[in-house]
Amino acid sequence: MTYFNQFKHRQLPVLTEIGEYQASVLDENKKNKQIEIDLVGKNDKNILLVGECKFKNSVFNKTELENLMDKVKYLPVTDPDIYIFSLSGFTDYVKKNAGKCRLISIKEMYRVNQGTVL
Repeated sequence: MTYFNQFKHRQLPVLTEIGEYQASVLDENKKNKQIEIDLVGKNDKNILLVGECKFKNSVFNKTELENLMDKVKYLPVTDPDIYIFSLSGFTDYVKKNAGKCRLISIKEMYRVNQGTVL
């Protein structure tokens, strides 16, 4: 399934602000934990979209997926759309266990940008 086809019949959120997210939170053990999210999309003050960008020469793996999902649970949001962008693709584990996360490879990003999917 192509990146565009994933959204063909789905209403995308209207975003009024796009940026990164950084915060210090208390974890389950009441210890300070620094949270950094590469991309958040907001409508007013509500976070609707969360994104992780990995542009490195190794595939996005299980540990990175688990770390992202751990960070997301500390965000002041319920059920955001989650996008993971990866230069080198994704491990089979990530493909099978990403749940509702949208996995977007560099190849798909270029296809959308060049208009070949539309």
